[in-house]
Amino acid sequence: MSRELKALRARYNLNQSKVAEVIGTTVPTYSLKETGNREFTKSEIDKIVAMFKQYDESLTYEKIFK
Repeated sequence: MSRELKALRARYNLNQSKVAEVIGTTVPTYSLKETGNREFTKSEIDKIVAMFKQYDESLTYEKIFK
């Protein structure tokens, strides 16, 4: 999971701070979630998918988180 999410962030020039802001958390907490040390909530997942769909409509939960 973390590799695809990190790759997408890099592809669209987004840093952890921006994604953390979108989902309403801190950078340290986001980092733990991106690396798999904590779970994303359903709400956070929905916000991340919506954010990436702004860049590529074909992106889905499965493509981002699997």
